[in-house]
Amino acid sequence: MKKMLLMMSLICGISMNINGALSETSASITTEVGTFIPYVSENKIQERVRFLANQMRQDYPGKRPIFVGVLFGCKPFMADLLANFSVPSESGSKFEPYDMAFIRIASYGNTTESSGNIKLVLPLTRSITDRDTIIVEDIIDTGLSMKYVYEMLLRENPRSLAIATFLRKEKAKDLDLPVKYVGLDISNEFVIGYGLDYADQYRNLRSIYQLVSDEKKRLREMLSKKG
Repeated sequence: MKKMLLMMSLICGISMNINGALSETSASITTEVGTFIPYVSENKIQERVRFLANQMRQDYPGKRPIFVGVLFGCKPFMADLLANFSVPSESGSKFEPYDMAFIRIASYGNTTESSGNIKLVLPLTRSITDRDTIIVEDIIDTGLSMKYVYEMLLRENPRSLAIATFLRKEKAKDLDLPVKYVGLDISNEFVIGYGLDYADQYRNLRSIYQLVSDEKKRLREMLSKKG
């Protein structure tokens, strides 16, 4: 049944989202690397962000955590997360306080696979020493980049260090990383939108789109011939 619906999506521009329901956004996106079909709707994204923010408010009552965003992909998720985290407390008298910092690494380049070759582009912009710290990431793919960031921030001696990612790929689930907040677990297909990019494009999409498997296979074959 799912295979039949996937074929329909290529013809009609609709697809199943990760919950088995039809995505609200019906248009597919054609790029130089192939066709991307709707995967996670904007409504579903916001629902999960609100859930994570509520979890965080419960985990850090009366505290002032510092959120460390991993640039550039974290920006939409982090903005929505903090907007929901800082809602007034139950008494309505105050907003939940927080601070922000950023760090930037690079590992993809212009391919659909993480290169595994990680480099620091922007050092941590603010001290997290003796602070309750939450790393905010758009996606944990292989987990190598997050492991790099996590171990580097541990050396800054935070009071506590947690990881929040909107997406986590299947291949990263067994990695020895304390990922406390996960928006959605997904398959290992390549995705764009909501901060996720291909060659620094498509980050601004409010929904998430998935590269069709056959297109990804063809892309790999094309790149291997060039290499």
